[in-house]
Amino acid sequence: MLADTVHVAREARDSAVPDSASASYLAGFAPSLPTRRASKMSFSVIGARSIAMTVDRRALETSLRQGGVSGVTLPSSLDGTTLAIETPAGIRTESGNCPNDQRTLTDQIAQRPPPSTDNGDCVIFEQRPVATAQVPQGLDMQQLAGLAVEVAGMSPNQARDFQQIFPWDASLALTMPRFMRSYEVVQVNGRPAMLLNTAGRRGPSYELLWTASGRVYSLIGYGSSGDAVSLAESIH
Repeated sequence: MLADTVHVAREARDSAVPDSASASYLAGFAPSLPTRRASKMSFSVIGARSIAMTVDRRALETSLRQGGVSGVTLPSSLDGTTLAIETPAGIRTESGNCPNDQRTLTDQIAQRPPPSTDNGDCVIFEQRPVATAQVPQGLDMQQLAGLAVEVAGMSPNQARDFQQIFPWDASLALTMPRFMRSYEVVQVNGRPAMLLNTAGRRGPSYELLWTASGRVYSLIGYGSSGDAVSLAESIH
C-alpha cells in the first residue's frame, strides 16, 4: 500500500534453544509460560526483523480509496519519506505432540500442514514485544493497520473489533492465520482478546490473540478452542 519495494535491513532466522534461560538471553526478555501444561516444552527464538519503505503518496491514496476510505488527501510532504519498522525478537514454546515440520511456524500456519490424528494436545505459544516504528508526520498508522487487515480478509466489522483490541504497533507484531472460519471477542485475565476459529481438515484449530504490558501473545492449539481461555489465563 505504501511502496513498490520494501528494503529488509535485518531478518534474523528462527533458532531452537535448549531452555527458557537461553531463550530469554537471546530474545532480551524473560518469557511468560503456561503453568497448566504438564508435558515438556521446547523453546525457540523468533528472529527480529527490520524493514524500511519509501512512501509513494499517490499509491497510498489509491489504496485508501480502494479500501473505502473516501475524502482523503495526504500531504505532499509525505512523498518520498521513509517508514521504518522494527519487529523485536520473540519466544515460541511448543508442548504436546506437535506436527514435526521443519518450516517456520509462520509458514506452517499459512500453508496449513496436515497434522496426524494424535496432534490434539499440541499447543504453541508465541510472545514478543510490540513493534516500534519511525513514522513520517501525516501518516495514520492505525488507519493503515485497519485497511491492511481488511485486505487480508477481515470484514469491516471484524477489522473494527480487531482494532479495538490491538493498536497498530501490536498488530504489526502478530502472526495472523491465513484462514479463519469465525471469531469471538473474549477476556483473558480481564483484558479483551480475540479467539479465531480456524478449525478445518488441516492445521491448527484455533488461535487466541491478546496484548498486555507491551507484549503481544498468540496461543495456537490443535485441540478444542474451548480450552484456549483457561490455558491462556494460566500463563505467568
